[in-house]
Amino acid sequence: MKKNFLINVSLPLIAISFLVFMFISISGNKTPEARQPTIDPPSSTFQHKIAGLGVVESETRMINIGSHATGVVSKIYVSEGQYVKKGSPLFSIENSESKAKLEHAEAKLKVVEINYEDALHHLNLFENIKDKRAISYEELSRKRFAAKKAHAEMVEAQTNLKVSQANFDNLTVKSPLDSHILKVNTKLGEYVGNNGEQSIIIGNLDKMHVRVEIDETDIHRINQDAKSIGILRSNSQLKIPLKFIKYDPYVMPKSNLSNNITEKIDTRVIELLYEFDNSRIGAFPGQRMDVFIEEEK
Repeated sequence: MKKNFLINVSLPLIAISFLVFMFISISGNKTPEARQPTIDPPSSTFQHKIAGLGVVESETRMINIGSHATGVVSKIYVSEGQYVKKGSPLFSIENSESKAKLEHAEAKLKVVEINYEDALHHLNLFENIKDKRAISYEELSRKRFAAKKAHAEMVEAQTNLKVSQANFDNLTVKSPLDSHILKVNTKLGEYVGNNGEQSIIIGNLDKMHVRVEIDETDIHRINQDAKSIGILRSNSQLKIPLKFIKYDPYVMPKSNLSNNITEKIDTRVIELLYEFDNSRIGAFPGQRMDVFIEEEK
């Protein structure tokens, strides 16, 4: 009886104590205050506007530099951020076979040039003989034929040398235009093939473009001459004037996502290209930019 009495009394007391403790703990916790965003959301002063998300790119877009030749990288002349002029060397490839062929072609040309000079010398001797009865017509013809053959061999050797020189020159990859080095993907000792690998990426950063995706439902509202501004995600206070360049007349699936929970990923968009002066902004390729286009009502 005593044991049953303790169980019947103690268990309810323990339960009530636990509930009181939980109530006090919960009531003592304060509701956390809403955190303010560290960066203000982008906005424009246009009363009516069309908005789109764009990606910054260089004026020339990104150019993936490949190589005509194959081999192991022996020297790299550039680094990221460097400005290079057209024709400046970017990297060199070690290829002993191309070098050997060039040396062989140079030596071959020297030999055939000597043979041509010798054949031409003998021909001149025969043709300068005043008494043509001293030589036979057949012998003179052979000398003329030998000179023509030697000349043809010399021309062939010169052509082979040009080909070997071109193959050797291809071992040093050069910049096709004035540009900045955006990325160096290759390293010393790595093998470079001719299968479209991206060894070095270049682009001109003096003037920048932003490629904007506009929802297909807003296409009819776009005015190419309308005022447009861009706002980088890194500085929402800076309003960058944009100049319309062109649009790609092809509607395609959306690729740039804003991560908004209301965003539809099955939307189709049209791409517009705008230009802006980057001298005082310092934007980099790949940055996202919110673009606002004024709409007249």
